[in-house]
Amino acid sequence: MARVCSPFKSMFLTRKLRTRTRDASNHNIQRTALLAAADAERYTRLARRQVLDVECRQGKVKTMQFTAVFEKVPEGYIAFVEELPGANTQGATLEEARNNLQEAVELVLEANRVLAEETLNGRAVIREPFVIVSK
Repeated sequence: MARVCSPFKSMFLTRKLRTRTRDASNHNIQRTALLAAADAERYTRLARRQVLDVECRQGKVKTMQFTAVFEKVPEGYIAFVEELPGANTQGATLEEARNNLQEAVELVLEANRVLAEETLNGRAVIREPFVIVSK
């Protein structure tokens, strides 16, 4: 037996479909905007890293050496820096874990700088470069 829709029910279903389509379209627009913002941030970090690499080769930037630890797990690799609490990450491949760890270290150092600035806000302090030389 065939189902027959009343005109009211047909109109209701059409409106519901239009609403769902509009909501899905808005969601896709928002999702696209978020992905574009994330890509822009990622490219900015990459460009900053490339500038830093060039400056390192030119001797303009001091470098520090840390110990990165990578552990193979069923999902891929987990990674952390022994000397820097909070700098830990994961990746499906070793290369991805290395890249993620580089970004994690940058974020931890940047966050610590911001926290220090907020803590010292308005206080008279002396700031100077601090270089560690190890053998």
